[in-house]
Amino acid sequence: MTYVTNLSEKTAPARKDHVCVECGRTIPKGECYLRQANTDGSQVWTYKAHVDCAEFSVAYRTSNKLWDDYDWMPLWELIDFEDDLSVWRGRYPHAVCRLELRWQKYAA
Repeated sequence: MTYVTNLSEKTAPARKDHVCVECGRTIPKGECYLRQANTDGSQVWTYKAHVDCAEFSVAYRTSNKLWDDYDWMPLWELIDFEDDLSVWRGRYPHAVCRLELRWQKYAA
């Protein structure tokens, strides 16, 4: 198992549009987002996500014990669109909405 090391982390307004790793939707210019520089020892990459998507991802993976096998998967691939997300909707309403919009876009 390869361990990921966080080199830096910052929450700041986006200077340009980015794509959220977790939901796959756009992080518009001016919106606060989470930016991390990470490494696994051989590669370095940048993780960019809506703040609530990143929090939802951690909570969902922790709740379902998905860290070891699925820690590399984005949330939009990890959660089945037929899952009942009403439990999460109260805590992360915007993140759940963005995921549902993504599923609707690709289901059509």
